[in-house]
Amino acid sequence: MLSIEDVKLIIKSGRPDWVIKAEKEAVKYNVHINGEGVADYLTPIEGWENKQQEKARRELVTSNRFLFENLFRPIDKVFSATGGNNVYPRNKTKILKAISNIRHGYSIKKWIQNIQANKYYTDANGLVFFEWTKETTYPTIKSISSIFNYQSDGREVQWVIFQPETKTDGLYFRVVDESFDYTYKQKNEDLVLIKKQTFKNPFGKCPAIVNSDIVHYDLDRKDSPFAPVIELSDHYLRTGSISNIAENYHGYPIFWAYGHTCKRCHGEGSLNDNGEIYPCPSCDGTGTSFKKDVIDGIKVKVPDSDGVKLAPDLAGYVTPPVESLEALRKTLDELWQQIHFTTWGTSYQRDQETATATWIDAQPVNERLSKFSESFEDMEQKMTELVALFYIGSANDISINWGKRFMIESPDAIWAKYIDAKSKGAPKTALDYLLNQFYQSEYANDAESLVTSIKRIKLEPFIHLTEKEVKDLGVTGKDLTAKLYFNEWIKNLEDGYVFVTDIKKLKAEFVKFINEKQIELDLNKPKIDNNLNNQKDGNTEEV
Repeated sequence: MLSIEDVKLIIKSGRPDWVIKAEKEAVKYNVHINGEGVADYLTPIEGWENKQQEKARRELVTSNRFLFENLFRPIDKVFSATGGNNVYPRNKTKILKAISNIRHGYSIKKWIQNIQANKYYTDANGLVFFEWTKETTYPTIKSISSIFNYQSDGREVQWVIFQPETKTDGLYFRVVDESFDYTYKQKNEDLVLIKKQTFKNPFGKCPAIVNSDIVHYDLDRKDSPFAPVIELSDHYLRTGSISNIAENYHGYPIFWAYGHTCKRCHGEGSLNDNGEIYPCPSCDGTGTSFKKDVIDGIKVKVPDSDGVKLAPDLAGYVTPPVESLEALRKTLDELWQQIHFTTWGTSYQRDQETATATWIDAQPVNERLSKFSESFEDMEQKMTELVALFYIGSANDISINWGKRFMIESPDAIWAKYIDAKSKGAPKTALDYLLNQFYQSEYANDAESLVTSIKRIKLEPFIHLTEKEVKDLGVTGKDLTAKLYFNEWIKNLEDGYVFVTDIKKLKAEFVKFINEKQIELDLNKPKIDNNLNNQKDGNTEEV
């Protein structure tokens, strides 16, 4: 618990260097990732551009927001990963109700995905801070620019002092620790507690969580997961701004033509209106016309046998060289490849036949996605604990565990792996795994089809063999019947029945179907005449 003397000393010491550095870093990340303040962020290229050129480059610059949107795309898999489970205390009703609509109409997981994740990337030292009323609590985002100072252990905050609000009678500081939400007024050297604006903290701990869990190499603050590519992003932004200038000012062909006599003033350059002479508006007083119009034409005298043929040299275009533009675009592409590889540790390869892209090596992608998943999982854990502390006074028996099956490969890529593994005689457990992976990727956004497909894998006999392969193995009786008539049984079920029915019940119904089908097949099987068999064996008796 902070005493008034503690607060006075902290305020007197001023904002610490780490907070000032963190605020500057947040501005930079916000420029690149959210595209805010890009024009102001660009610096002059000393010795290469004048003020006018610098102004034009700022006006025409394209932000890096699109680049980071593409870079973030694999992180979507973190939020759609399968597996994982959450555990809550017995008296969980209020907790579940609160986290199902934590704020802005989002569940707690969606709020992290759509709001907090961006701050994890751009404002590593900012806070998720829970405000409260008498009846409810909800998360807010406190940027590092709004914070005077705070003390933390990992992501958990012991106390926070916000930037002061300036009023006519002094500066007002909001201070929050594990016990109270204080308001202090500072005037000159005096610091006074405003009791009417000081409230007991209902959480029993400071209700704040640091956005990032990554420790900066200076060890004094947190860092963004995209810190390793920020210098490359500066390079990309600068090169892109130069490319935009080259494209806009030097990328257009220049039309040229021999001037011909102005049709309006007949080459005089002026017009006479009742004695008032004024420059011809059609040719701007030059006497020659140069305006290019789709209905205009240039009449050329047919040359005699000794004349010089002018066409097609009467007009044309000066086409700017494209080498510089191509070089800039190549540099941008190379920078993108470096940014992408630095982030994910591998790159894509594209199948020319199917036009599908797959990761050259999925392992480093999975490892990086695991780090993102662990950070978001930890954020949900800490947010849920604060919700529980507010509503039931205890954060015990809460365990948040996110799934780690990210499904980063396309269904086509997984299916190709499955076929290859099957042809090479891979064990059944490996084939089961790949087939499960295929359906999870294929139906990542269709829960009913996914559950139905997974149940079918468990129900169908000899799932990895064709009917012919089963026959060739010498399988007979009910086992063969089960393989041959499985699809018939499935087709006769009502839509959605497999999805809603327990797997044990489905297995029992399938066994019953096969037993009945086997009896039917046995009854319809042609009877063998034993006498004919005896004749064929030469054992018949003469009559």
